Amino acid sequence: MLSTTIFSVFLLCTSAVLIHQHLRSWRTVRQSPTNSAVRQYARRQFSRRMLASALVGTIGMAVFAGHWVRSPWIAIVYWGICLVVVTWILLLAAADLFTARSFIEQLRQDQVREEASLRAAARSLASDDRNGDPVGRE
Repeated sequence: MLSTTIFSVFLLCTSAVLIHQHLRSWRTVRQSPTNSAVRQYARRQFSRRMLASALVGTIGMAVFAGHWVRSPWIAIVYWGICLVVVTWILLLAAADLFTARSFIEQLRQDQVREEASLRAAARSLASDDRNGDPVGRE
């Protein structure tokens, strides 16, 4: 019983720390001048992570409360529900990983397009400035 109590406290503390970190990150995003796409992504990420962190705390409480489940059939249902919640946490983590990778790839592609556009504009300006003369001569 002591080991499950320690594990339950560990899960609850982990959940509290994660929630605190997510709130700090969200406050930082809200206060920074970001575009709407970044803000929307951050809001969805915040929602996913807050839900997963809260569910970790819920599992921590459930593990502790599992000591008082005595009926075998109720225990099967109880731990089955806990297993479904843990599976949901894993699915949220996988979704977060996938969306983060996709979003970063999209930002990288946008950056490459912008860089190509700026290089083309710089070449155009450089060729207009020369008017056939070498650079640095008047």
